[in-house]
Amino acid sequence: LPTKKYNKFLETEDSIWSLYKYFDGELFSGKKNQIKLVAKFISKISKLFIKLNINKTGFEYFTSKENNIVNKYIKNFDLLKKTFAKNSEKKFKYFFCEWEKLKKNKKKFNSLKKTFCHFDMHPHNIMIKHNKLKIIDLASIKYMPLEIAIAFSGLKLCRQTIHKNKYKNFKKIGFEFTKSLDKNLRKKLNKNFLISDLASIEIMRRISIILNFNH
Repeated sequence: LPTKKYNKFLETEDSIWSLYKYFDGELFSGKKNQIKLVAKFISKISKLFIKLNINKTGFEYFTSKENNIVNKYIKNFDLLKKTFAKNSEKKFKYFFCEWEKLKKNKKKFNSLKKTFCHFDMHPHNIMIKHNKLKIIDLASIKYMPLEIAIAFSGLKLCRQTIHKNKYKNFKKIGFEFTKSLDKNLRKKLNKNFLISDLASIEIMRRISIILNFNH
């Protein structure tokens, strides 16, 4: 709750956060007009992060530690069956195939030009009011490839739209969103990579964290 004395500050157990220019908007819901708005401005918002004073810390993908933990699960499939829910083998077989496919381009992914960007721009971190956007969770701004951050954000935003509206033609929606991102990032995006592969890179990193934790 806001402190009684200063209504523009938020106090937690060990820190105080400032709240400036309160924005009473709604969370991104996946409505058709909202997904068009976000697709249009998501790259412009990313460019604003460059002006912030942030440490140049980012991610390396497909590290030796991550590869070791994934290989343990590949070699010992019984371990996976014991650790996760029943009937999850099919999903993990897909994950292992995707991991091996993307790992071959590890050097290319890690050599992509880096900049400051929000790598976790999912629906609950985007607020909208009167066709204006506000981004929250600034702790998720990292020094990393813009392509990977935006591709992963696109995947999450598309998923929210499909789920919220119960769309069945999800391929068409994904294509339209990707096309819109490409249009706004034509000079920035590396054309050697598919948007879907770039989004999968971040998914792979997150799954490897879960595997390591459960192991």
